[in-house]
Amino acid sequence: MMDYGSWLAMAVVVFAGVYLVFGLDDLVIDFFVLSRGLRPKELSPKDKDQLSNKKEKKIAILVPAWKESNIISQMLRGNIAKIEYENYHFYVGCYPNDLPTFRAVSEVARETGKVTPILNPIPGPTSKGQLLNSVLQELLENHYPCFDIYLFHDAEDIIHPLSLRLINQESERADFIQIPVFSLPVKESMSVGATYMDEFAEVHTRDLLVRKYLDVSIPSAGVGFALTRKAVLTLFNSQESQLFDSHCLTEDYALGLRSYQAGLKQSFPCVYEKGKENKKEWIATYEYFPKKFIRSVRQKARWTEGIALQSAKKFGWFGSVLNCLFLFRDRKALTANCLGLVGLCFFPLGLWATLNSPGNPEATSLLSTFTPLFILNSLMLMNRMWHRAKALRTVYKDSRGFFVIFRYPLSVTVNGLAGFLAMKNYGWSVLLREPTAWVKTEHELPAGFGEVAAQGLRGAL
Repeated sequence: MMDYGSWLAMAVVVFAGVYLVFGLDDLVIDFFVLSRGLRPKELSPKDKDQLSNKKEKKIAILVPAWKESNIISQMLRGNIAKIEYENYHFYVGCYPNDLPTFRAVSEVARETGKVTPILNPIPGPTSKGQLLNSVLQELLENHYPCFDIYLFHDAEDIIHPLSLRLINQESERADFIQIPVFSLPVKESMSVGATYMDEFAEVHTRDLLVRKYLDVSIPSAGVGFALTRKAVLTLFNSQESQLFDSHCLTEDYALGLRSYQAGLKQSFPCVYEKGKENKKEWIATYEYFPKKFIRSVRQKARWTEGIALQSAKKFGWFGSVLNCLFLFRDRKALTANCLGLVGLCFFPLGLWATLNSPGNPEATSLLSTFTPLFILNSLMLMNRMWHRAKALRTVYKDSRGFFVIFRYPLSVTVNGLAGFLAMKNYGWSVLLREPTAWVKTEHELPAGFGEVAAQGLRGAL
């Protein structure tokens, strides 16, 4: 019968083995990035001229807004001032029991002629999916212009001046278009908000490029993504009057999977232009993500539940082996994040067990397996940190890449707690047979956005 030391040694070895297996798919990303030379594309002056000379299609920008009166007018004014495109119009979904937001949107509508508020028939809050469905149904079924492209954004988004031109061009070869999404730079280098800089820089300059190259499903980030009219009519459920799954916490991610299943061509143009001092200006969507610990845990719990539990149950496994690999990569976050948090405890336990096992032959035998696993996991972690730091420097030229290493434990803690919270919330929803409540994220914009010149804003990114 094994004693306490032997059980501890076995747990450490099993954990190290599982952790190693869960990291192998990272090597798939590394292989294709390095072997195929996948990297973001620089927008040359010739490319920019082509964007500018392309005939403008009609673009509807849909924005859901619940209790956004503090920022919605600044968001609309700031983006309208700098978007280098003419043939577009904002449609902002509001609730009848949120009059401050409706009034703020109506004021900008009168000022600019580029905005129309649309009231949801149901008092809020409902869900982001339900509100967007209501706006889209109004556009499709009533007397509104016939738009060629439907672009989706949130009330805290900063839209690059050339985003609409890029989407306009990409719509000629794809029906589902996702442009990169990055966190706005935060000053507190060791804060929760800074971990979003690391994570989004890595995913949107590496992972999604590989997915595009391999022609597997590209998930929507919820903002900065567009559908052609063909895609909307293909995916819109006229019987239920919905495009998005109003009960899914990640309705955007689910829509990306549906688009792929429907055979719609997906695109992820990752493009930048060189600005002052040779600085990269990404044609991307920028926003602030939660800076407080608890808010970040709640947001990521919603993401994890929607992707790894709700969508996994609804869609199962489909497509090619490679597509299933990336579905696994999306869904493993639930287990991997929880394991990562547990690993912060098991790492010192593993060292302690290794140093205190000489008198226990059984534990010593088990831990002889732990040593090579520990070395392999350490090498893979170093490799991951190097690639993440490189991605961070790619997006934020003035950032210090080595901060990625020091922020990693904080990122692991937030993601791990989010994983456990996601399981708890999903378990209660199944037990009570009620959908998990949609929790709104508090939003903010950079100081002065919507009140300063467009050129000044471009230089700030």
